[in-house]
Amino acid sequence: MRASDKRSIISSCAFTGFENGIKVDMTWNISALNNLINTLNASVATEPYRLDAEMSSLGKWDPINATLVVLDPYAEEKLTAGDYQFVTAVRIDGEDAKQYRLPKATEEALSVSVDATPWTVDLSGIVIDATYSYTYVTSPMFTISKSEDVELINEDQLKTQKIFRDGHIYILRGDHIFDIRGTMVK
Repeated sequence: MRASDKRSIISSCAFTGFENGIKVDMTWNISALNNLINTLNASVATEPYRLDAEMSSLGKWDPINATLVVLDPYAEEKLTAGDYQFVTAVRIDGEDAKQYRLPKATEEALSVSVDATPWTVDLSGIVIDATYSYTYVTSPMFTISKSEDVELINEDQLKTQKIFRDGHIYILRGDHIFDIRGTMVK
């Protein structure tokens, strides 16, 4: 962008509606993804920013390999209990982009919260153009369980440890023990 960019800078974005948007046994597909994004945007309809379904993904924590596995929304997969993380893009575009934009990395910091919980903002990946601006944001890890509660967890709870007991290999993560297939045994 040229130095004379006179658009107002949006440095804080707030969304609500995520807490009950992802549940055990729901089918993760394009429709579920769009419903989640639409729910999140409904509370901030008058703001110039939005979340983008096409730039979103849901990942499930694999305790065996200690990695986050991105779920394909075209696979129509049923969600099971476990730890997840959601990535999406905050965007300003269309008519709103003529008046507003996200901050450049050298300007003020951008903060994004969902249900009053801060999400991680990719500050180095902010893209600013004359007709749009966007960057990716990442939720904290969250747990969905059979009771359909969403519980935010911190990074320390994700540290895994392999243990050998009674001739079997188990994975210890936080207060839970998993067998080699990833099934929680305690």
